[in-house]
Amino acid sequence: MRIYIQKNNFYSNYLRCQLIGKHLPFEVTFFEEYDPAEAEKHDICLFQSFYLYNVFSSKVKHIWDLDDVLENNEINTPEEVERIITEMKRCFEKCDGVLFGSQLLYERYKDWYSGEYSIMDDYIDPCDHEAENQIKNDGKIRIGFMGSGMYEQEVNELIPIMTDLKKKYPIEFIVLGVGACKAKLKEAGFQCIPYDTRYSEFQYLLTSQALDIGIIYQKPREVMQAKNYLKFAEFSWFGIPVVASGWITGKYVPSRYFRPFDDLNKAYRALQGLIESSDRKKLGRLAQKFVKDNFNLHDRIETYKNFMEAL
Repeated sequence: MRIYIQKNNFYSNYLRCQLIGKHLPFEVTFFEEYDPAEAEKHDICLFQSFYLYNVFSSKVKHIWDLDDVLENNEINTPEEVERIITEMKRCFEKCDGVLFGSQLLYERYKDWYSGEYSIMDDYIDPCDHEAENQIKNDGKIRIGFMGSGMYEQEVNELIPIMTDLKKKYPIEFIVLGVGACKAKLKEAGFQCIPYDTRYSEFQYLLTSQALDIGIIYQKPREVMQAKNYLKFAEFSWFGIPVVASGWITGKYVPSRYFRPFDDLNKAYRALQGLIESSDRKKLGRLAQKFVKDNFNLHDRIETYKNFMEAL
């Protein structure tokens, strides 16, 4: 079997298309621009950009990897939302299969699509996560947050909490990504470190911060319906204990492996508890084992293979 896989500069594409393509037991060709003639040399095309349906070759089966709320009304005008919905529905009609990035995404779009599908959450590739979390014995406790620009609201709401904690404990707050918050973070005495689009280097960017705690704050917004346990898995793979919004992480991870919260007051108390806890590293080790046992990409490749072969 020959597979034609879209490649772009988004982290989700790196995780969900590029890394998977490296492990599939098929002949794989990556493309940045869809070429119908080139596509016809393959059996299946795996893509993420919904507008590609306009140029699909009818001689190839197409699988849409859908991992985001594309008609997000927080960043699109009503007119844009209406146009995107129309385009998405047309794309669903042209697809032979869909990989939904979370159960919530499937629930959101299931009435738009009645074909073959599978719910494929994000998995960690051990080959891409070989680094070890660094340790700095300087008496400081480093709390880390990571995310794209869509997390601007969350980071802005965390800054007052971290500012108050800093008055009581020797903490540092380090944000990876979310560049829109850089000025506010700097003003509060915290760090904002940009992502590097060389995503194969992400493991070193994360582990070099020597984090003691990871925080995952996800407000119950429309765009968050696309999210799963990925941030928990990224932190925990390296043994970093996590404080997280329970409404998403808790759907996938038992609460004994992280400290859940459902509002900012509880987030504050959860962070305070971990800062003071002598079992912080133990929690990180327990979560690390859980993640490696349950969210390993190598254990899921057969599922991808079977889905493609069954189309």
